[in-house]
Amino acid sequence: MSECVKVQLLRAKSRISPTGKKKTTIARLELYEITITARLASSITCEIPQEEIYFWSDLTTVITWIKRENAWVNFVQNRVSKIGTLAMKENWRHVLGSLNPADLPSRGCFLKKLIQSKWYGGPDWLYLPAEKWPCSDFVVNEDEVLKEWKKTVVSSSISC
Repeated sequence: MSECVKVQLLRAKSRISPTGKKKTTIARLELYEITITARLASSITCEIPQEEIYFWSDLTTVITWIKRENAWVNFVQNRVSKIGTLAMKENWRHVLGSLNPADLPSRGCFLKKLIQSKWYGGPDWLYLPAEKWPCSDFVVNEDEVLKEWKKTVVSSSISC
């Protein structure tokens, strides 16, 4: 990684999650947004090549879906596959929610606070060399991860 670090807000969106018959989980919403982010990053790097681009999420479930080679249900599998074609899974990192300014708008904050926050420029540690970034050794909630695991039916028969 070079000495020059550029941190810039490329996309921002905050919205209320959709309602309907099927319950949409926070993890699924995050995965959907991460897919859009990967597409945006891919289109930008075609025009402006970068040495490395890192992606951050505070949801361990989504990071686990991206990094594991499992058969997920269609919604998750389609997005994880798309993300995998656009960005290396090694470049997806976990950040503690307390260090993640990206979620600030969804927590209900006033514009003045948003402008004064780290939301536009990112946290101070992003300007440091990668080896000085916070390391988040997270514990995976397997129950949450496996809710989106594709179940397979296996049957066998023996005939004599």
